[in-house]
Amino acid sequence: MVVPTNRKDPGSLWQMSCNTISCFCWSPDTTQLALCPGNNEIHIYDTSKISTSSSDTPPPLITKLCDHTDLVTSLDWSSSSNFLISVSEDRAAFIWNARNWFPTVVELKAPRGALHVAWNNSATKFSVATSSNSDRKCHIGMWNAAAKLWQSRRIGRQQAALTSTAWHPSGMAIALFSFDCSCTIHSVYVPDYDNPQSVRLCDNDACKMSFGAEMTRIQLTSWALHGSFSPRGEQLAICCQDSTIRIENFTTNTSQIVSLTTLPVTRLEFLNDDMLVGFGHNLFPSLVKKYGSKWDVLRQHSMVFAYERPPPLDLLGYGVSNDEKYSSDVSDPRDHTYIDTQRCKEYITTASTDGSIRFWSITDMLSQQ
Repeated sequence: MVVPTNRKDPGSLWQMSCNTISCFCWSPDTTQLALCPGNNEIHIYDTSKISTSSSDTPPPLITKLCDHTDLVTSLDWSSSSNFLISVSEDRAAFIWNARNWFPTVVELKAPRGALHVAWNNSATKFSVATSSNSDRKCHIGMWNAAAKLWQSRRIGRQQAALTSTAWHPSGMAIALFSFDCSCTIHSVYVPDYDNPQSVRLCDNDACKMSFGAEMTRIQLTSWALHGSFSPRGEQLAICCQDSTIRIENFTTNTSQIVSLTTLPVTRLEFLNDDMLVGFGHNLFPSLVKKYGSKWDVLRQHSMVFAYERPPPLDLLGYGVSNDEKYSSDVSDPRDHTYIDTQRCKEYITTASTDGSIRFWSITDMLSQQ
C-alpha cells in the first residue's frame, strides 16, 4: 500500500464513499481493506494502487459480502494466512477465503450477538466475545483437521457482556474484558495443538493448566473496554470507562493506574514495551510512556500532533482556531474510533463513524517526549 509521503502530516485521511464505518481491518500485505458501512455488508477495497495523499479519491471497491443478516460488529484478517473472519449481531461467524471470498460458517450457538473477534498471532485460533446471558461468553475457535471444519469451545465466567479480548503473543493465554468491571486471563493451551512453552502469568503456567482455566482475575473500577499485551507478553494494559489505563506487570507482580485528563479511550495498543497509544472519544491519540518504572501521560499539546499548529480545545474536544471549528471529517469526538496496528507497519490507522480513515505516523508518536 502506498502510504502518505509527507511524514510531517501523520493525520492524512481517506474519506470513504460510505457514510459511516462500524469496523474495519487490513489484509496482511495492506493491499486490501475490509470494512462494514454500518449494516450487514462487508466491503472489500483494493488499496494496492491508491495514493493516500488525496482524500478525494477513495480506493476502488472490489466486492461486497452480504451473507450476514444483521449489523457486522467486528472484523479481523489473520496476519499469517489469507482468511478474514467476521462476526455480527446475527450470532453467526464467517471465515472468508480471500482468494475466492467463499465463506465458511462457524457455529457459535450463542443466544445473543457477538461484539468482537480476533485471531491469535499464528492464525491457529480465534476468539469471539459475545453478549450472551450464559456464564461462558467467550468462544475460542480452532481448526479440526479430522472433521475438516472450525469448531469453537466456550470459556470465561463473567457476570456481564464481554467488550473485547486480547491474545497473549504466545497464543496460549487470552485476556477477557467485560462490562462487569473485571478482566480475566485464561489458559487456552491445547496439547498436541500448541508448541509447549512456559507462559507464566501471576505465578501460573498456561501449559500446566486445563483449557479455559482462569489464571488470574483483575478487578477494575469501571467497565473494561479494551486491552493489549506488550510485545514480549510481560505486561497487560487495560483501558476503562472512567478515563483510566491500568498496566499490569507480570514480571514484578505490580500494577499502576494512569488517569487521563481527556475522555475515555476505547482502543489501546503497545507501540513497544515502553509506550502505549489509545484512541477513543477524542480528536487525538492519547500517548502513555514508561519513565523508569512509572507510567505517565505525555503532555496534551504533545499529543495533538495531527495538526501543523495545534489548536486549543474546548470542553467538547473540538479544535478551535480563529473562532472556527474543524469540520467533522477530522473525527467526531462523540463517537468511537477503531484502531488497528498489526496490519500497517508505519502507520496506525483509525476509522471514525463519519466514514473516514485516518493515518497516524508511528515514527512521530515514538518521537514524542
